[in-house]
Amino acid sequence: MSEKKRLWQPTIDETRCTACRICHDFCPKGVYGFTPGGKVVVKNGEQCVDGCHGCEWQCPSWAITFPEPITADYIAKAVDYYGKKGKPVPSTFTTYVKGRYGLEFP
Repeated sequence: MSEKKRLWQPTIDETRCTACRICHDFCPKGVYGFTPGGKVVVKNGEQCVDGCHGCEWQCPSWAITFPEPITADYIAKAVDYYGKKGKPVPSTFTTYVKGRYGLEFP
């Protein structure tokens, strides 16, 4: 029986990835690993949380994507999430969303 690739997991653009380790260090689920040569790979894609884009917006080279892009609805949920916790939305998130997608915050 062949193993099917899980739909929700990151894809790494090897032409953009600088192997900075930010995705690896950020992800609490252990999704990322490294080749013996130090290249970042999706090691445990099945551990990725459905709908999470956390590592995507942490990546300074925009090398990580998911099956669905960040939407205005996702931004609203993120703003609400941080608001309920009494915390500001991380600047890495706002910078990424504005730069990559041209989306503004409410």
